[in-house]
Amino acid sequence: MTDTSSFNHRPTIVALATPLGESAIGVIRISGKDAHSLAGKLYRGKSRWESLSPRRATVGYLVDMDGEILDEAVWIKYASPSSYTGEDMVEVMLHGNPWILLEAQRIFVKAGAFMAKPGEFTERAYLNGKMDLSQAEAVNDLIRAHTRLAKSAALSQLQGKLSGVITRIHSSLLELMALLEAAIDHSDIEETFLSYERVLGQIEEIRSSLVNLLKTARAGQILSLGLRVALVGAPNVGKSSLFNLLAREDRAIVTEIPGTTRDTLEVEIQIQDVPFRLIDTAGIHESTDRVEQEGIRRSQKAIEMADLCVVLFDGSRPPQKEDQAILDLVKDKSCLFVINKVEEPHHAHEYDFVEDPLWISVRNHTNIDILHERLASFYYALGYNPQADVLLTNQRQEALLSQALDALEEAKRETIAGTSEEYIVHHLYKAKQSLEEIVGKTSHEAILDRIFSRFCIGK
Repeated sequence: MTDTSSFNHRPTIVALATPLGESAIGVIRISGKDAHSLAGKLYRGKSRWESLSPRRATVGYLVDMDGEILDEAVWIKYASPSSYTGEDMVEVMLHGNPWILLEAQRIFVKAGAFMAKPGEFTERAYLNGKMDLSQAEAVNDLIRAHTRLAKSAALSQLQGKLSGVITRIHSSLLELMALLEAAIDHSDIEETFLSYERVLGQIEEIRSSLVNLLKTARAGQILSLGLRVALVGAPNVGKSSLFNLLAREDRAIVTEIPGTTRDTLEVEIQIQDVPFRLIDTAGIHESTDRVEQEGIRRSQKAIEMADLCVVLFDGSRPPQKEDQAILDLVKDKSCLFVINKVEEPHHAHEYDFVEDPLWISVRNHTNIDILHERLASFYYALGYNPQADVLLTNQRQEALLSQALDALEEAKRETIAGTSEEYIVHHLYKAKQSLEEIVGKTSHEAILDRIFSRFCIGK
């Protein structure tokens, strides 16, 4: 388990739990051993602060240390351990005036609270056993989810479904380790205490479970980060026009002059509940212009980093030498080939060397709905449904699962080689540690700082 001994005397913290801006309501959150007494100094109402029941909303004034009223508010008191953080907590709902909210924070700090760090409320929830580390990560994923599928994946993890899978695999691993350690303890018995065939079979069962879970990493991380799609093609084939159409805004400059785009542009969009990071690239061609050359170099880098390349051709003209050069450039990438400008007359039929092209007209919006379907199908072809399947959603989880799998592979090799149980248990122990780190049964303070620093303040 995580060592929480250094957190026994954590200070009481305060932060704004809603975005700072004009709104109907803004929420201030306070958590810590002095949260109730500190809030009591600043509350003025018909009922005595001490008599207020936990988890019941009460109207009262927020006053400063001199007794001056700042605002009328709704107060909710939470008693440890029945709160989000597991500590005593108070939430104060004020009018959503940015000045009032910032002043309220200042009043609580002056009364003795400390400003919370990013993610500190959720970190305390983890440290106090209210959730494991994978669930804590899911809180941040849920806040940042921009599509229904991303929300489903985060909510599934927050509900503990990934933790449940890891726990079952961990239990199987512990059972095998217990049998092997029993065999070590009874090594003086002549008859075989545990056959190597049985050990190998159980290792393979656990390994198979890890492999199946690891396969979900790409689908899960696409929902968190977006599927990177690079629009690729020669100058003036319509990449920027398609970029603007898909983004539903004029982000890229569009002119009749070839080479208008000299840098990469990126925008986040969603199609059929799948998040995409759409990248408009500079037209790829031979050039002596240093600025264009740098734009082309960045385009090539975008192609390398993309999950999918949408390769555009200009159907209003016959194929050019640049078109074949672009095909060579993307030959090792997943591609969707699109022939643009198929308004009559066109030369789209001359691109018969292109695999399964989609004919479109950005100008007339022809077949753009089919383009949407093909883009979304690239994700759905991965074969996972975030509403039904448990997915790994970040690189930390993927890396730890890969480490556990590597350790199991070593244990499998040692078993096949017929080495003693001590060597096998050593590798199984390493796998066990990696699984425990996914859910935070073992973790280091530096790792926690890195995870929670990505949260917003107030969560």
